[in-house]
Amino acid sequence: MIKGISILICTHNGSKRIEDTLFHLSKQKVRPSIPWEIVLVDNASTDGTAQIARSFWKSEIPLKVIYEPRPGVSYARIAGMNACQFSYIGFIDDDNWVTENWIETAYFSMEAHPDACAIGGSSEAIFESSAPEWFAKYSNNYAVGEQYDKPGRIEEFNKLLWGAGLVVRKETWDYLFNFGFKPLLESRKGKSLLSGEDSEILLLFKLMGLSLYYDPKLKIRHYMTTGRLKWKYYLRLKKSLGASSVYLDIYKVVIDHIRRGEKPKPNPWVKELMTSFKKMMQDPLALIAGLLNIKQGNFRIVSAYFHLGRFTQILKIGRDFEILHTILYNRYASLNAVLSSQTN
Repeated sequence: MIKGISILICTHNGSKRIEDTLFHLSKQKVRPSIPWEIVLVDNASTDGTAQIARSFWKSEIPLKVIYEPRPGVSYARIAGMNACQFSYIGFIDDDNWVTENWIETAYFSMEAHPDACAIGGSSEAIFESSAPEWFAKYSNNYAVGEQYDKPGRIEEFNKLLWGAGLVVRKETWDYLFNFGFKPLLESRKGKSLLSGEDSEILLLFKLMGLSLYYDPKLKIRHYMTTGRLKWKYYLRLKKSLGASSVYLDIYKVVIDHIRRGEKPKPNPWVKELMTSFKKMMQDPLALIAGLLNIKQGNFRIVSAYFHLGRFTQILKIGRDFEILHTILYNRYASLNAVLSSQTN
């Protein structure tokens, strides 16, 4: 494995954003002893994003452009990570602006924590227009702010990291991919705001007995367009987070059973559906308020839309809710055992 850092940018129709992202990367202050590259994954773009990126990038630092025709961040990330040549991979979205020392900070943070499979940082919002009053209250859903109160190892199993500004150990990813990783989540596909593809990977890293760290010195700025600051957009996002939670909870149940040496016994999908339905219908007025676009910023509406997303997704996948538990168990039951045997 070549020591250095690969910056991975996955973009779909990001022609209006990619120049600003690359501009901030071009201003990096990196000592010559740290080799780096940019790997840009053009994820089924139709707006000439790749051509604009190539024309803009004048640095001697390599810009490698690859094309992933299957829509979805999961597919783009897999293609991109496999194309990266260096020991560490930094995830930078096409609306993320890195600080001038980001690459050095990322590199030395990984060097300082050899047991870390991934390290995440903090972010600051940059607004295209004025931020709504409610934004600060829900900024973490936009991957904005401080992820944790203090730096260091993240001990709790359920605590993960944002994908934006994440740094991953390439060797760990290669092991997981070669083991047979296949994503359940096809995030940001078309108009869908389904997310969590990074959480899938991080949960499996934890199953492998590896550590996650938080380093607030690893800072990015997250550009917020006006469209993403609309209350209706945020409710769509929250609904999608509820839908994504279905899959992430399946992972958590399966991994918990693998650790205890047991086969998972999931709830019947109808029972899970009814539980979700009851939670959603605890506050029908909140759902109506969301539809009418009133009471912006109200937490009851936010909670109701999360449960609406969860209910809708369980209804959509039906009996596959139970089948997925078995699929994941069969796919990953031996993952930590194999890794342990190789370590000993």
